[in-house]
Amino acid sequence: MGMGYEYKCPDCGYNETFDLGVGFGFPEEYHKLLIKVKNGELGEELHKLIKVYPQGEIDTDKVLAVCNECGNIEVVTDLSFYVPKKERRKKNNYVMNNDLFINYEPIFSFPHKCKKCHGNMKIVFREGQKEINLKCPECCAALKLSEIFCWD
Repeated sequence: MGMGYEYKCPDCGYNETFDLGVGFGFPEEYHKLLIKVKNGELGEELHKLIKVYPQGEIDTDKVLAVCNECGNIEVVTDLSFYVPKKERRKKNNYVMNNDLFINYEPIFSFPHKCKKCHGNMKIVFREGQKEINLKCPECCAALKLSEIFCWD
C-alpha cells in the first residue's frame, strides 16, 4: 500500500497530491520495469549494471523529487541500483524495499531530469519519512501538508 500527500500553498493556491510508495500491483510493475532495464530502455548505465550484477536490484518505489533549477516537484520512480551485501537467494522474483534497504547497498543513483526544464532533480522524500519542508514551485512560499492518506 502506498501513501498519498496533499500539499497546498497558502499564498498562491497551488495544490498538488503526490502518491508515493508502491501498491499491491508491485510484483507486476517490478517485472515490467526490469524488462525495460534489460532492454536498455532506461539508459545504458542500468542496462550495464543488470548484466554485471545479475543479483542486483532496482528500487521501484515512487518518490518525490525537486528540480534543482526551477523548483518543479514530481513523483518519480527511484531507479537506484543495489547489490547484495552478501551472497543471498531471493525468496521471490523481486525484493521488497524493507529487504532492499537492509540487505543491499546502493551503487548507482538514477539521474532524474525535470519534465519542465530538463534540469537535474534531487529525491527529497519517500513514503514513511517524516514530513519535509517543500517550497511552492509557483511562488516559492512554504507549502503546507494538508492531507495524508493510504492508496492502492
